[in-house]
Amino acid sequence: MDSEVKVQVVCVTYNQKDYIKDALDSFIMQKTNFKFQVLVGDDCSTDGTSEVVAEYARKYPDIIVHIRREQNLGCLKNFIDLCEQANAKYVAFCDGDDFWTNENKLQIQFDFMEKNEDVNVCAHRILLKGADSTWALYEYYSKQREPFLLPQKKRVPLNKKITISEIVNEGIQMSAFFIRWKKVDYSSICENGLIGDFPILFFHLANKHLYIFSDVMSVWRQNGQGVYTTSKDIDSHYIKTRKEYIKIFYFFAEYFKKNYNSFGVVALENRLRLEVINYIDSIIKNELWLELEKFKEQYPEEYIYVKSLLLQYKYVICQINRLGVERAQMLKRNSVLSILKPNLTIIYYLKNIKIKDFLGKIRKKLSNVVKCFNLFSLYWIFSLVPKKKNLWVFSGFFKNNYMDNTKYLYEYIVKNHPEIDVVWLTKNKDVLKQLQQEKMPVLKMKSFKGIWTMARAQVAFSDHFKMSDYDSRFGFNACTKFINLWHGVGLKSMAPYGNKIKNTNVNGVRLSSDICTKPEDSLLTRILKKIKYVFFAPFRELFEEYLMILCPGEQFSQYNATPWQVPSSAQFMCGYPRNVNLAHNKNKVINQFKIIYAPTYRWIADDETSMVKMFLDNIENINQILEKINGTFTLRLHPHTWRNYEENILAAISKYPRFSVSKEKDIYKELHEYSLMISDYSSIVYDFLILDRPIVFFAFDQEKYCSGDASFSMPYKENCPGDVTRTWDETLTSIQKSYENPQYNKELREKISEIFTPKKYNDENNSERIVQYVKNKLNERKNNE
Repeated sequence: MDSEVKVQVVCVTYNQKDYIKDALDSFIMQKTNFKFQVLVGDDCSTDGTSEVVAEYARKYPDIIVHIRREQNLGCLKNFIDLCEQANAKYVAFCDGDDFWTNENKLQIQFDFMEKNEDVNVCAHRILLKGADSTWALYEYYSKQREPFLLPQKKRVPLNKKITISEIVNEGIQMSAFFIRWKKVDYSSICENGLIGDFPILFFHLANKHLYIFSDVMSVWRQNGQGVYTTSKDIDSHYIKTRKEYIKIFYFFAEYFKKNYNSFGVVALENRLRLEVINYIDSIIKNELWLELEKFKEQYPEEYIYVKSLLLQYKYVICQINRLGVERAQMLKRNSVLSILKPNLTIIYYLKNIKIKDFLGKIRKKLSNVVKCFNLFSLYWIFSLVPKKKNLWVFSGFFKNNYMDNTKYLYEYIVKNHPEIDVVWLTKNKDVLKQLQQEKMPVLKMKSFKGIWTMARAQVAFSDHFKMSDYDSRFGFNACTKFINLWHGVGLKSMAPYGNKIKNTNVNGVRLSSDICTKPEDSLLTRILKKIKYVFFAPFRELFEEYLMILCPGEQFSQYNATPWQVPSSAQFMCGYPRNVNLAHNKNKVINQFKIIYAPTYRWIADDETSMVKMFLDNIENINQILEKINGTFTLRLHPHTWRNYEENILAAISKYPRFSVSKEKDIYKELHEYSLMISDYSSIVYDFLILDRPIVFFAFDQEKYCSGDASFSMPYKENCPGDVTRTWDETLTSIQKSYENPQYNKELREKISEIFTPKKYNDENNSERIVQYVKNKLNERKNNE
């Protein structure tokens, strides 16, 4: 290729004599201030197409390059080979039966890409012509009025920078593409495939932007000779393309996880699920019983994913070996027989929704009755199992996580107290695998060994609630001593209203004064409560019977532990295990001014979206401050944030090297590395307070947060150890003050610290003090028994 060529055009053609001239003329008419070249891949045409292309190549040798195949490769192989030959800075596309309509198309797209380095692909709208009812996609596109302009405005944002998430459900026709080119190995996804446009788009778009002009600059012609969309058997074609889409979206979901930190994966997986449903619906509609077996042989990895989604979307798979297709079809029509003859590979779908819903409700109620009976009976049965001295078990948030205070105390005991038999119990396969690889004592909670260990355990630790982190079906019982390390002090109120606890939806987390006896109760009341206790205790948190709850300061005791009716004798004043690292690194010198923004999560979606949007809208202003102070900025969303903002955030910060996003759920390993924290209502600020470093409270939605998400147990502003701001401008001003004066708000920090995390309770010995306290409490219990 001439080194001066800035743009190459990829054009595939086969037996398109009546149309190829329109395409070639539309290339030649382009007006540009740069050199461009057209690679025409002529796939051994036999109708005169080759002669037409050869004539244009002779007439315009600096523009048209005729690549005539010796034998027919097939459309996709022809296309991929041209892509592999292309090596210009930019590449555009147009099939031999399509054509461009704007003589400035290449110049417009070239100028835009030169000015926008964060955009990897730009495109435009196209006009669809010649479609009729014989075309496989006619029904889909005919829903909009003519002229058929694609993509539709209501489905894809136009004249705006977007990411992969906003285009994944709406393809762009190839004649619109203009791509910032790079060398890519297409063989892993395109070999033996049918579809090339999505792989080309996804490989090159990556985690950058796509821009679609609203102008129409080309025609996509349907003429009975299309590359991918013509099919005499529309249903068969539809099933083939669904399989192809499953392969593509499965591949790119994994590809983006590995190469782009999961950017865009949620959208890719959602499209993948949609294509799985489409695929299964087509199998059912056409009674293609053996189709799944073919799919399994062709795409074994994707098949595993498909099979899991069949169950998820309530399709029923029965394994049958002997009946044959005729009886299988009868079996589909009469699903009752499937219960009697579960032996041939078949898929059927329960179409009577009312009956299915009715049966589902009955099944759910029966399941709940069985579950309650199991919880009740096993809670008392396992209490008869003798407890093993010094067997201590730990679990994470909802039996899955491995983080926070339980993690840090568990690891400390493993390392420093060999006399204690400590075991981590989990339902999470990844946590199980991680701890096994690290040679740590861990068991699967639902395994026989895990259940037996739990049943024999002397003590169980959690940093959330007993009712969320343990289960009597898995061995937790009436004789297990429970210790709550909790997961943060803060201003959010969790005081009881009536018997219920605020700001939690965990079943059974409530006060139990109705079943726990008190000294002032009469004899009859005591008897009645003890009877109720037998039936209700398995389903209650039982704060009143905690062996210990960790209180890092008087504030937590006053506003949490005491209102929860935890006995004062069980309230242990001591700092969190997770903060040992902070105390140890309190005086560490940080060479660069590093800022972390760690907002709490919002239950209300619009509020959380507004918070993220405010950040994105102010990136440029934040960056100016960072440049001025030579600082860095890390965004760390709360680990319980389940809505996906990652792609938009990563795309927005991609051109600002001072910004990063932390996906580390366990932030306490690196918290001491930061010079300043920005937060709002999160308890993490009171952990950071141990470092005696500046904190800014960006509370732009305080009133709304209090009314919608959570109320506060103490006055907000009076208990914030730093400036409270309402806008990003105010926040940046506070950052500037803290940078210029390291002592800024120091007295305020010291004052608030004595309320929430006083030095006498919070230091490098937190974990050891907890271990000794628990040992003493167990000895006291033993002596009193």
